[in-house]
Amino acid sequence: MRALLAAFLAILSFAAASVARGGDDDGPAPSPEDFLARMKGADSRAAEDAADALVRVEGDEFVPAALAQLTEETEFHARIALGYVLAAHGEKAGLEVLVGSLAQRAGHLGYVYLTRVAPEDFGWNRDGSSVVKWRAWLAGFTDDEYRERVRRERLSPAARSAGREEFEAALESLSGDADRTKVAERLRAYAKSHPRADLVPDALEVARRLDEEAKEDAAWKEPVDPGLLSPPARTAWLVYHLRDAKGVRLPFDGYTSVLPSRRKGAPPSSGPVAELLAGGASSIPVLLELLDDRRPIRGTGWCLRRVSAREWASIPVVLRVQDAALEMLNALLPTPNYERKRTADYLSAQDPADRRALIADVRSWAHDTVGKTPSELRWIGLRRGSTLDALKAIRQIAFEEKKTKEALDELQLMFDGGRHWIYRPMICELMVELGDTSKVAEVVAAFDEGKYSKQSIQVDGGTEAGRRAEEAAQQIKERYGKASGGEGPNGRK
Repeated sequence: MRALLAAFLAILSFAAASVARGGDDDGPAPSPEDFLARMKGADSRAAEDAADALVRVEGDEFVPAALAQLTEETEFHARIALGYVLAAHGEKAGLEVLVGSLAQRAGHLGYVYLTRVAPEDFGWNRDGSSVVKWRAWLAGFTDDEYRERVRRERLSPAARSAGREEFEAALESLSGDADRTKVAERLRAYAKSHPRADLVPDALEVARRLDEEAKEDAAWKEPVDPGLLSPPARTAWLVYHLRDAKGVRLPFDGYTSVLPSRRKGAPPSSGPVAELLAGGASSIPVLLELLDDRRPIRGTGWCLRRVSAREWASIPVVLRVQDAALEMLNALLPTPNYERKRTADYLSAQDPADRRALIADVRSWAHDTVGKTPSELRWIGLRRGSTLDALKAIRQIAFEEKKTKEALDELQLMFDGGRHWIYRPMICELMVELGDTSKVAEVVAAFDEGKYSKQSIQVDGGTEAGRRAEEAAQQIKERYGKASGGEGPNGRK
C-alpha cells in the first residue's frame, strides 16, 4: 500500500513540475514574465494556473510588471487572477481588484481568491451587502501596512518568534512591581536584538506607554490623606492608581481578571478596582471614558492573534487600563454586555478597528440602558443578539410567558427593516404561528420570484440563513399560501 502511495505521489509531483514548465519536460522552467504573458486575456482555467505558479514565486521582482499589466487588462478572469497574485505578494491593489469583482455577476470567483489571501471573511452575497463590509475592511489599512503584513507572514517561524522568552520575562517583571523605566529598557533591547520578530511592535508600544507613565509618576503628588479628597479628586486618585492594578489568572480558561475574588472566605477587597466597583452607577461614566486608555497596568495574560490569513497563535500581552475598565463595566452594566469570544480575549489586544467597534458598542449599550426597567432591558438586549437567537427568545416570550402582543410587535419591527431581509421567511413563520398572517403574501411573492432560491449569503457570521430562508418560505407557501393578504390579531394589514 505504501509503495502504491509513493508511486502515486511521484506521479503527482512529476505532473505538477510538468505544468510549471508548461508541458515541456526538456526546456527551462517558465519565468514569472512567461506566466504573466499567459495571463493576458486568459480564460478562468489558464489564468488560475498561471496565478497559482506566480503566487509560489518567492521574489517580488515581477510585481511592477504585474501592476502595469493590471491597468491594461480587461478580461474578468485574468483581472481577478492578477489581483490574487498581487495580493499574495503584498500589494493592496490586488485586494481592491478582488473586492471590486464581488459586485459583478461572477463575483463568487473573486471571493474564492479573497479567501486565500484575506484574514477576514465577509462572504459573497448576491445582493451586494457583503461588498460594503469588504470595502470597510479595505479602508482600515494603508498600502504600506498591508505590504508589511504580508512581508512578515513570509518570514520563517524562527525569525518571527525569536527572543520571545525575553519579551515574556520583561512583561512578568512588570507584573512583579519592577520599575517601569527598566521594563521599558528591556523591551527596547528585545526589539533591537530581534527586529523581525512579530512581537516587536507590541514591545515598542508598551515601552513608549511605560515611559509616559514614568513621567506621570515623577510629577504625581500623593495626597497626605486620600480619605479627605473631594469626590472628583478621589476619582482622579483612583484612576491614577489603576496602573498598579494586578490580575489573577482564572483557572478555568486562563483569563486574567482584575476583579476582586468572590471566593468564599476571601479577605475584604480594597484598592482602586474595588472602590470603583463600590461606586456603582456613579463610576460608569468614568469607566466609559477609560475604554480608550491604553496605559499598561501590572497584569499580564495570553490571547490569540492572527499571524497569517489562516493561522492563529497564542501570544503574551500586558493588560491596559482599558481592559480593567471593560471588566468593571461588565460587572456594573446590565446583562448582556460584552462577552469574550475566545477563552482569553482582551480589548487591548484586538485590532484597532475591532477595538473601536467594541468600545462604541459598550458605550451605546450603557446609554440605551440608563433608567430602563428589567422588561425594557430584555427587549434592548434581544435586539443586540443575532436574529436566530432573537427568534428563539421571542418564541419563549410568546408561548411560555403568554405575551403574544409584545412578541408580534417586535416581529413586525424585525420584518419591516430591523433585520436582514433574508430572515423574513423565518420571522413570518413565527408570526403565523402566533395568528398573524399579514406578511404571508409578501414572503410567498418573493419566493415565487426566486428571491430566496439557493441564496449564497453570509449574515451574522454564517451562511445558514440562506438555506433556512428558502425552506421556510416554501413551507409558508404550502401551509399558509391561501391566507395571503390576511390580517393579524391586532388588525395588521
